[in-house]
Amino acid sequence: MNNAALVQSLLDRAVAQVNRGISKTLTARRSVEMPPLNLRHLTDTRTRVSTLLEYSLAYEMNHLLADEGKGHSVSAVLWKT
Repeated sequence: MNNAALVQSLLDRAVAQVNRGISKTLTARRSVEMPPLNLRHLTDTRTRVSTLLEYSLAYEMNHLLADEGKGHSVSAVLWKT
């Protein structure tokens, strides 16, 4: 399996795990709650949700890598120069 296929397989499995588990807790809302209409607040909400999902995905990918003993890990790029 080449590197791209390995990464895609890992990503697919991690996404499935996030969807089956933690995303239901992290993205839960009450039925009376509506997304903000104000653009600034909507952008803030999208940023928070994407941060939670990115963290969850990396967390699951690291669990899969640890279980498979590949000696690799996933981390986030905080900024690009």
